[in-house]
Amino acid sequence: MTILVTGSIGKISSRVASQLQSLSLPILVATRRSPSSIPFPAVTFDWVDKSTYEAPFKHDISAVFIVPPEIQEPAPYVNAFIDVAIAHGVKKYVLNAGTSAAKDGPFVGPVWSYLDTLATSKNIEFAVLRPTWFNENFSELQHQQTIKESSVFYSAAEDGKMPFIGADDIAAAGVAFLAGQKPYENKDHVLLGPQLLTHDEVAKVFSEALGREIRHERKDMQGMVKQYESVGLNALYANFLPYLEVTASQGSQEELFVAGLDETEKLLGRKGINFKDWVQREKSKGYWG
Repeated sequence: MTILVTGSIGKISSRVASQLQSLSLPILVATRRSPSSIPFPAVTFDWVDKSTYEAPFKHDISAVFIVPPEIQEPAPYVNAFIDVAIAHGVKKYVLNAGTSAAKDGPFVGPVWSYLDTLATSKNIEFAVLRPTWFNENFSELQHQQTIKESSVFYSAAEDGKMPFIGADDIAAAGVAFLAGQKPYENKDHVLLGPQLLTHDEVAKVFSEALGREIRHERKDMQGMVKQYESVGLNALYANFLPYLEVTASQGSQEELFVAGLDETEKLLGRKGINFKDWVQREKSKGYWG
């Protein structure tokens, strides 16, 4: 039985695939790229091209890790694919979302709601991962370039505290379900790091680790849209991330942490990696000069 991992070799999908392989579990990565360019067994797949939906099921698929496409309304495509998967007997699904996701809310909300309905009508099992802000925002995403080139990063988060979490830990939570280590429970699972930090405190962690001053400079939401466009984020995320930063400045992520909603330790059997330890681990890899 093979586990299908959508999202190609994105930051979470690649880690899920790698961790599943390390457990000697058969995987298949769904990708728009040439399958031969993927360092895992792969199949050609495109969320917005329904003619590709049958291809993964030439394999005996037992579970699906769902990373929705980066479009405004992914649900019509994702839900249609879930229907195809169910027709091929697939009963287990892990949806990668975020702390801002809400059932029946925008973006992935209708996918979550559909899975909830199918749990009753089709007897499927599902888990929705709801991780907070990634450590890897600073190494693989929006802040890496400016830290490396100018020793600065920008945000609209002001003094908002965030429990940053590592992508390896997010992937491990997904693997806990896909590998059968944890029951799905047909619900969402909030994933937070073990420590609250402001962006100013993050800058201090980087300064100490890298031996040079790293600055956090504040911008308003519109300024951050322009900033993220300048470093190559697509329009969806260039507009959405600044909005989420503003909500974080108002305490959205701190509230989750203080309320004790984190399930990382429950799923992994350990706490997630501390941000300072993560920077120390990653600093020799050339991300930040």
